[in-house]
Amino acid sequence: MLEHAAADVPSRSGYSPFGSELTQGQTDHRDQIDYAPEVSSRPSSSFVPHRLLGPNQFLPDAALPAHRDTTLAYFAAAQQLAAQLTRALEAALQLPAGALECYMRSEQDDGYARMKAIRYPAGSAVDGTERKGEQGVGAHKDGGWLTLLATDTAKGLQVQLGTGEWVDVPHRPGCIVVNAGQQLERVSRGALVAATHRVRSEAGGQERYSVRRSGEARGVQVLMAVSLSIVALCALHFFPHRQVAFFSMPALSSVVEPLPESLLGNSGAKALEARKSDVPAQDLWGAAEEPFGAVAWRGISRSHPNVVQRWHTDVA
Repeated sequence: MLEHAAADVPSRSGYSPFGSELTQGQTDHRDQIDYAPEVSSRPSSSFVPHRLLGPNQFLPDAALPAHRDTTLAYFAAAQQLAAQLTRALEAALQLPAGALECYMRSEQDDGYARMKAIRYPAGSAVDGTERKGEQGVGAHKDGGWLTLLATDTAKGLQVQLGTGEWVDVPHRPGCIVVNAGQQLERVSRGALVAATHRVRSEAGGQERYSVRRSGEARGVQVLMAVSLSIVALCALHFFPHRQVAFFSMPALSSVVEPLPESLLGNSGAKALEARKSDVPAQDLWGAAEEPFGAVAWRGISRSHPNVVQRWHTDVA
């Protein structure tokens, strides 16, 4: 077992038991292990979002051989892939080199990211916690930059079309799902759309596992499967019984502002206004001149209020 639950660590890295996370105020029926960029100690900084940084928790080799090394290797590979995809989006949108990638680092911070190894267990009760519904994770838009999701064969992941209809996202062997986050949506003036998505988890259904880490080109909804076989196969090898979700994000101190309209026009913004979504518009865009870390902090605070109430009452 991990030494501490995520709620027992100020940076919220570690294991979160079934039913301990909220989306739109409702219980998510899943458990997960959270990882952040590996640091040797928590930064001594007055910048509140730096509290999201701290040492990760890893199982000893006797319990799970090479857990630390393989997790950090996957984390680094996914971070590199997110940077490559960001450069590809710059080219697709005919933007100057670095117009998007510049947000991934700042003078004060390297790029921030989180990763989750997720399980959506079946059963009316899990580890002593009663199931309250079929919400694996509720409807939401990822708040960061790019999400890379390695899925399994079980059904449950759904995306909401612009018409408001929900559709299943099929599992494709050797592929991962790439999802734009709200920071890309904001900086691109809606040319890149953050997909509204959710996971359905039924008591009598098949257990579902994922591992994920946190871009739509013009007119194309980016919650799509792409043939990024190396990363997908690494996920299956390192995390065979969980889905892996990797969230790439801007640097915590980076201020994400929309690119000039002269570069992108306003057609994306108009199309975004016409889309139907179960998530409020500009849910986690952030205010003008607000560093991304403030957005990341709000996201953690509303999904894991127990962590804030325990460790961060001075800023709650």
